Amino acid sequence: MIFIARLTTPGDSSKIYCLYRKVANKVGEIARSEDEISKDYIRHFMQQSSLSGIGLVVDHPEKRNEIIGEIHGYQLHFDKGN
Repeated sequence: MIFIARLTTPGDSSKIYCLYRKVANKVGEIARSEDEISKDYIRHFMQQSSLSGIGLVVDHPEKRNEIIGEIHGYQLHFDKGN
């Protein structure tokens, strides 16, 4: 099966949230625990990715309201005083 990644859109936030919560239940799958995953956490990295990086998702091939993969990256900004 071939999967095609596409750029994230603001409408993907709830689907990303559900995916992260599901994956966080499995030990060792992602670096965050389920209680660390919040809608604000998702909103933050989606916003940062759109400003200075990239966000990609893979839609579920059969379920329109579900994604099966997400990756993002963005430029970190450090305070010059630290």
